[in-house]
Amino acid sequence: MKLVLKEKKLFLMKKDISVGYITFDINEADNSVYIHFFKIYEKYQGFGLGTFMLEEMISFFKKNSFKSIYLEVDNCFSNIDRYLLVNFYKKFGFLEVFENFKILKLMVHPEGFEPSISSEPRILSP
Repeated sequence: MKLVLKEKKLFLMKKDISVGYITFDINEADNSVYIHFFKIYEKYQGFGLGTFMLEEMISFFKKNSFKSIYLEVDNCFSNIDRYLLVNFYKKFGFLEVFENFKILKLMVHPEGFEPSISSEPRILSP
C-alpha cells in the first residue's frame, strides 16, 4: 500500500488500484486543512486501511506545519453510524468544536497529535 498525493486528493493505492481517498482544501490564512470527503471503498473496509490512511494524512500535515485539521460528520448517517464515526475520529485526537442539527464539526491540532496505533514508515509520493 502507498499513498499518492495528486492536487487536493490523497489516494491509497494497492498496486495500481485506488482503495480509498481523501479530498481536502488548505486554508493558508490560518494554516489549516479541511477534509471534505474520506472514503475507503466497501470491498476494502475492515482491514485497518482507514486508520492507516488517516494516521498518514495527519502525520503528513504535521510534518508540513499545519496548525489544525477540520472535518464534519453530517446527519445523513444513522445515529449509530454517526456515533461510530465520531468515536473513530476521536481516536486520532479530533475534538468536537461545533454541533447543530446537521453537522458535527471536529478538529485536531497535529502538533499535539501522536498516533494511537504505531505504524512503520510509509511512502507518500507527490
